[in-house]
Parts: sequence; structure tokens; C-alpha cells
Amino acid sequence: MKQLSFCIVIMLSLSLVLGNGCDIAVNPLLFNGSPLTAEFVIDEQQTSYQGTDQIRLGNLLSSISETVDSIKVFNITLRIEPMTGTPENLTVSGSIDVDNQEMVGMSNLPISLYENEQSIFDFGLAQYLTGNPALVPHLNSLLAQPVLQTITVNVTGQASDTPVRLRIFVTLYTQVYTS
Repeated sequence: MKQLSFCIVIMLSLSLVLGNGCDIAVNPLLFNGSPLTAEFVIDEQQTSYQGTDQIRLGNLLSSISETVDSIKVFNITLRIEPMTGTPENLTVSGSIDVDNQEMVGMSNLPISLYENEQSIFDFGLAQYLTGNPALVPHLNSLLAQPVLQTITVNVTGQASDTPVRLRIFVTLYTQVYTS
């Protein structure tokens, strides 16, 4: 009786999933794309800083040999690594943008909060950092293009002290749907 009940539950679950147009039938293979990272090395003797890097979106397909149906961004992370000589309680304010569209705004962000990689959409840090949710659809539209482009990532800001000696990493995480 237990086995029959279990089988009925499984069959009902499958019929609900398939009946609702689940992507299992449409996109049977899902891969994590290779993480794409922009890296900035900031070494300034003044409080203002800036940097530019480029990300080739085509690099995320380097490990995928299947025919790609679509690609979606599911997370964007930030990591700020202090280098030797960086003041211990340094805070930064400014922004990071992608192709001149703001990705994240920072206001007196203690760099110690981002020494480990964290999502820019972490609501627990909203008093210091504001992620722009409109950027994800913008990136997804770029990923839908037949030829994947190169995007430009800029970082600009002011620090609370000098010297400003940081490595800043912005990483895009994607999922690749294949047919």
C-alpha cells in the first residue's frame, strides 16, 4: 500500500510539472556558464579612484559543447581585497557600472564586509550598497544576441583614507540552457 501511495504521489507530481509547461521538456540540459570576472587594481595615494576592465561574454561558453538555447544571468557578486598598506577601517563610496548603466552604488561601504565574495543584491547590506535590478535584464538582452559582445565595466569612487590599495572583483554568474 505504501508503494502504491508513493507511486501515485510521484505520478501526480510529474503530471503537474509537465502540465504546467515546465522547461524540463523544452530545455533538457542546464549548465552553469563559466564565471566572468572584471578585476580592478587600485593603487592611489589620493582618496579618489577609478578603473576600467572588459568582460568578453563569449568566454562563458568555453566549457559548453552543446547547442545553446539561451543564457541568463542569475547572480552578480562583488569582492574587495585590501592590499598591503590599506588602512584597516577603510570605507568606499562610488559606483560600478556596465556599459554606462549603473550596476551598484556604494555609500561608506566598509571594505571588510566584502573581503569575501557576496551578491550585490544582498539586502542585509542595503545601507551600504544598492544593486540595480534593471541591470540583469540588460545583461540578459546582451546574452540573447547571436554574437556575444564585450562589455565595459567601470569603477569610480572616493575612499575615506589614503592610500587606496585594493583589488576589486565583479563577477557575473550565468546559467546556459541547451537544446
